[in-house]
Amino acid sequence: MDSLTHIAIGALIGEGYAGKVLGRKAMLLGAIYQSIPDVDFFASLFLSPSVNLLVHRGFTHSFPFVLIAVFALSFIGKRWHSKEFSITQWMIFVGLEMSVHLVLDSLNAYGVGWFEPFTHLRVAYNVIFVADPLYSIGLGIACMALLILHQNHRLRAIWAWSGIGLSCLYLCFCFFNKTSINHHVEDELKAQNIVYSRYLTTPTAFNNLLWYCVAESDSGFYIGYRSVFDRSAKIEFQFFARNRSLLTSIESDDDVKNLVRFSKGYYTVERRSGNLIFNDLRFGRIAGWENPGADFTFHFYLQNQEENQLVVQRGRFAEWNYDTMHSLVNRIQGI
Repeated sequence: MDSLTHIAIGALIGEGYAGKVLGRKAMLLGAIYQSIPDVDFFASLFLSPSVNLLVHRGFTHSFPFVLIAVFALSFIGKRWHSKEFSITQWMIFVGLEMSVHLVLDSLNAYGVGWFEPFTHLRVAYNVIFVADPLYSIGLGIACMALLILHQNHRLRAIWAWSGIGLSCLYLCFCFFNKTSINHHVEDELKAQNIVYSRYLTTPTAFNNLLWYCVAESDSGFYIGYRSVFDRSAKIEFQFFARNRSLLTSIESDDDVKNLVRFSKGYYTVERRSGNLIFNDLRFGRIAGWENPGADFTFHFYLQNQEENQLVVQRGRFAEWNYDTMHSLVNRIQGI
């Protein structure tokens, strides 16, 4: 999830768990503990883009890291507030905050290395977009209320747990949509006689109603969109060749190895304007629901690599304007 959402839910958990004991410090500590796994951001300052893709949400988003941090931070907390909280209570506080961070980040497309360094498996459930306003708004309102209310106000705990509860209900809604969309995609792939080995579905930007679908075949991928409000069962799939042969001469290159591993095999390669481009399909296409020729959100230049800074983010919000938002709303409605 985005950083502000982590801060908000961390503050609410802090208030709900430790507010009566630590006062307003509980919100601040909760926000800090919840944000600690994102210290891997600093790696981007000195690592190459392809290496940073694997480091981000890697070891600092693993349960072994959480275990280390829980012991270290709990002993620090115990020395700071030795009378109010036992060491066990501190460990529950820190462990809950950081574990919630890891679980939330596993719900979008990027994936997290829960078990680093023992395995490089990335866990990604593709249930919610990394920034979903409907998920975050309740958390934000609850945080604002707690900042306004007096420290001893009797409704503080209610505000904290209500904000968390609403966010959990929204996640249930997201899981329901995911299950429904998966059934539609499987039925439609079968109806169109598309032979596939695996597929993924993930929500499009800022919502949980329009979903992006990718099905892998032997030679490439079938890509389409499905809204929960679509009246027709048919999904218009567009085929993209993998073009793996374009990597033959450079497949031993470290960047290529890193990219293939990061993409989990959901990639295509293309030549454009004399440059060789690696597309990670998991992150969708730039307003692809309205533009059949849209670039993929994640595109990595295998030559001229100076353009690869912020490779995940640059396409995610590219070309967004009023018309793009209007077309997204229309497509969500099945128009």
